[in-house]
Amino acid sequence: MVEYRIDRHSGVATYVQIVQQTKQALRLGLLRPGDRLPTAREVVEATAINPNTVLKAYRELEREGLVEARRGLGTFVRRSLGAAPPIPPAGGAGAVDGTGRRGGPGPGRRGGPLHRRTRQALPGRTFMSDTALEATGLGKRFGRRGGRALRDCGFRLPAGRVCAVVGPNGAGKSTLLALAAGLLPATEGRLTVLGTTPAAARARVGYVAQDKPLYPQLTVAETLRMGADLNPERWDADTAGRIVAAGPLDPGARIRSLSGGQRTRVALALALGKRPELLLLDEPMADLDPLARHELMGTLMAEAAQYGTTIVMSSHVVAELEDSCDHLLLVGDGRVRLAGEIDDLLAAHLRVSGPAEKAGLDAHTLVEDRVTGRQRTALIRPAGPLDGDWQASAPTLEELVLAHLRNPQAPALGTAPAATEESAA
Repeated sequence: MVEYRIDRHSGVATYVQIVQQTKQALRLGLLRPGDRLPTAREVVEATAINPNTVLKAYRELEREGLVEARRGLGTFVRRSLGAAPPIPPAGGAGAVDGTGRRGGPGPGRRGGPLHRRTRQALPGRTFMSDTALEATGLGKRFGRRGGRALRDCGFRLPAGRVCAVVGPNGAGKSTLLALAAGLLPATEGRLTVLGTTPAAARARVGYVAQDKPLYPQLTVAETLRMGADLNPERWDADTAGRIVAAGPLDPGARIRSLSGGQRTRVALALALGKRPELLLLDEPMADLDPLARHELMGTLMAEAAQYGTTIVMSSHVVAELEDSCDHLLLVGDGRVRLAGEIDDLLAAHLRVSGPAEKAGLDAHTLVEDRVTGRQRTALIRPAGPLDGDWQASAPTLEELVLAHLRNPQAPALGTAPAATEESAA
C-alpha cells in the first residue's frame, strides 16, 4: 500500500501531492490494478491533514480513470498509468490564472462541497441537525460594569467540519467555546448547538478547556473509569485507552505527577472516549511537543474522517491548523471578522502588488494597503477585473488572517455555507 509524504513547505497544494505520489507509485509498479488505496482515516492518521483533502485527491484520480470508488469497500486502482493518456486537469493543477486564483479541479484544495466526508452513525447515535453551531447577535458581558467579551456575533458552522477559531489574546475565543459547551450563559443573542440549546446538547458535546482541568488525586486509569461512569451509553474504552497508551502513560500515575503535555493527552482521551458529535478544543496543542502534536492531530483528523465528528479548535498559530481545518472563524475584539469555508474566504481575496504610486484599487474592497520603498502591496476583495498591470496572487491563510487583524476597520466577511450536505462515498 502506498504511503503518502506531505511536504508543507513545497508550495504545492496537498491534494496535488497525493495525486502526484499515487501516479508515481503506478509508474514504479508499487500500485497495480485491483490494489486498494489507503482510506481517508489511514491517510489522515499518518499525516494530520484534513480528510476532505484526501477525498479531493481521490476524486481527481477517479476523474482521470486511474481509480474507482467502491461503496463500502474503499478506493481501488482501476488501471496502470500507461494504459491510456491521463485527462489533464482543467487549467493545470495548482496553476494560477489571470485573477491570481489557483486552478485545478474542484472548488478548492480542501475539497469543497462536493467532497464532504460521510457521517457514519454509531449504534444509538442519530444526527439531528446539519448545523453544529449557529449564532445570531451573540454577546457576552461579564458583570454589570464588565467589558464585553463578545458582541453581535453571527455565524453558522455546518456539521462535519473541522473549524479553526483564530484570534489574538483576549479576542473572545475561549468565551465563545465556553458558551458552546454550555458552561456560560449568553448575555444577548442566540446560540444553538447541534440544533438545540447548549445545555440540552451537553451530552453530545466534548470540551477540553485551555487549562485542562482534571482531578489531581486520581490516577490515569481512575480518570478513564470516571469517564466511562459519566458516559455509560457513549463511552468508547478502546479509543480512550489507545490515546493514553500512545503517550505512553502509566495507568497508575496520578494526574498531579503528569507533565502539561501528558495531562493534555488524558484530557483528549476523556473527550474522544465520549464519542462526541461536536468536539470543542481550546488551545489543545499548546503543551505538546512537535511529535505529540502531530500524532494527536492525526488522531483528531481520523475521528473526523470516520465518524463525521465536528471539531472546533482555537489556536494562536495559524500554520498548525492550515492543513487540518476546512472552516475558519476569525475573532477580533469580541467580533467575528471572518467566517466560512477557508477555500471560499481565500478565493474572495487577492494579494496585488505594483509601483508605490500606482492607483486603481478604489473599485475594490481594500483590506490592507502597504507601501514599502517603491512597491505597493495590498490585500483586496475584488469587485471585478483589475485595472492596469497589477501583479496578482492568491493569499495564504496566514496572510489573510494577519491582514484582517492588523486592519480592524476592514469590513467583516462571512460566506454562506450550503444548506445541505453532499457526501463522498
